[in-house]
Amino acid sequence: MYINEIKINNIKDVGLFKKELEFLLSERKTNLIVTFNLDFLRISAENNTFKDVCKNAQIVLADGVGITSLLKLKYGISLHRLTGNDLFQVLLEIANDKKLRLALVGSTTKSLEVLGIKLGKTFPNISLLTISPPFLFETEESTNNKVIDELKNFQPDILIAALGCPRQEIWLSENMNTINARINVGVGAALDFYSGMKKRAPVFLQKIGLEWVWRLFSEPNRLVKRYVFLDLPFFIRLIIKGRNIF
Repeated sequence: MYINEIKINNIKDVGLFKKELEFLLSERKTNLIVTFNLDFLRISAENNTFKDVCKNAQIVLADGVGITSLLKLKYGISLHRLTGNDLFQVLLEIANDKKLRLALVGSTTKSLEVLGIKLGKTFPNISLLTISPPFLFETEESTNNKVIDELKNFQPDILIAALGCPRQEIWLSENMNTINARINVGVGAALDFYSGMKKRAPVFLQKIGLEWVWRLFSEPNRLVKRYVFLDLPFFIRLIIKGRNIF
C-alpha cells in the first residue's frame, strides 16, 4: 500500500515482525525504519527531501489512527498500528536477547540518565550509549562530527534518534552508512515516555487511537499548532478527496 508514493508495510503479526528485525540485524547492511504518522504524511507532502527519505526507507510503519484511517479509505484494508513506543520496546527486547549495542541520540541529559538506569535494571544485557546533543547540532559541522565520531567508536547495532520529525529521519538517512548501525529509527518522544519524564496516554486511549488527544492536552503550547492548525485541516482535506488521496 502506498500513500504519497511512500510504501507502508502491513505488519499483521508483531511476532513475525520481530523475526524480520532480527534478520535485518544479522545482515551486514544499514536499514532505516520510519514510524509514519499523519504529521509525517503532511511534512512529506511539503518537503521533498523528507519524502525521498521515507520512500527509500527499508520499512515504513503505520503509526497512528490518522494514517490507518486514510489507508482504510483508499484501499479498504485495516492496518495494524505500530507506534514508535511499541517499536522501541520490541528493539529493547531483541537487543537484550542478542546482547547488542544500542545507541540513543536525543532527548535531555536528565531523561537519558533516568532511562539509562531503568534500562540497566530491565535489560542488563544491552551495551548502551546515550548522547544528548545541543539543539540543531546537525547544522554545525564540528558538533555533528563529534556526535558521529562518538557513535562510530561505539559501533552500535541499533541506533535510535529522538530529534523530532523530519530532523531525525533526515539525519539518520544522511549518516547511517557512516555510523554503520544495522537498524536506524527515529522514535520522537518515546525516550521521554519510557524514562517517565513525560506521561504516556492511558492504555484505553492508545487502543482507540486517541493518544494524540492526550498529548495535545499534556503539551498544548508545543502541539496545538501542529495538531489543530496543521494536521487536522490537512486530514480533513484528504478525507474529502476520498479514494483519490495521493
